[in-house]
Amino acid sequence: KDFMETNNAVILGSEPSFVENMKLITVDTKDLEGWPVEKTFKYNGKEYTRRIDSAVVSRNVTSVSTASRHHQGLDINFSCGGDKDYGAPIYATHDGYISRAHNSPETSGGRYLEIISGDKKFMTRYLHLSKIIIEQGQKVAKGQKIGELGASYYGKEKGGKIKAHLHYEIRTVKNGERDKVIDPLNGSEYKGKGDNVDLADPQDWIGNSNLFKHLIIKDDHYENH
Repeated sequence: KDFMETNNAVILGSEPSFVENMKLITVDTKDLEGWPVEKTFKYNGKEYTRRIDSAVVSRNVTSVSTASRHHQGLDINFSCGGDKDYGAPIYATHDGYISRAHNSPETSGGRYLEIISGDKKFMTRYLHLSKIIIEQGQKVAKGQKIGELGASYYGKEKGGKIKAHLHYEIRTVKNGERDKVIDPLNGSEYKGKGDNVDLADPQDWIGNSNLFKHLIIKDDHYENH
């Protein structure tokens, strides 16, 4: 209702029944539980399964000198490999509003979005996108498409040092900015799988921050790709 009123939409069943100069807005959403991508993605008629390539861990990536040693999120792509999953749809994992929409490949996160929950207790981040289809300040609903998977990174859209993937991150919020890291896997094993892995569902936390306090990881580092 708030979203529709903000966009001057007709709320069905409201009075008066006829409203001039207004528009009807519908938002398609998907129930993906805690995931920001669908279970599968089709490329050239073949179906590939989502997977996690890197979790919230300490790591040593020798192939990319700028890669963080203390990874703050999940790197998610599909099993087709390379850049074949470029353009796969990305979805919001909770209700909230777009606090930042960086629509440029510059920076280590490339083209990225940040969504803050309505109670301003946590945010999710979506990095390396190929396309952003939503605007800064706009309200979003869980399961709403917000962009497309890509490989944007330090000025390049594609063909750089990283392959197409989504860096997905959850943070607590302090003074309107990202703060401590929340592990969507809560330290559980992943080993490159995705279809049988359960991620934390941020939608459950809205209005009850106690539900995620035990998941918070002390944030001593700030790299994010």
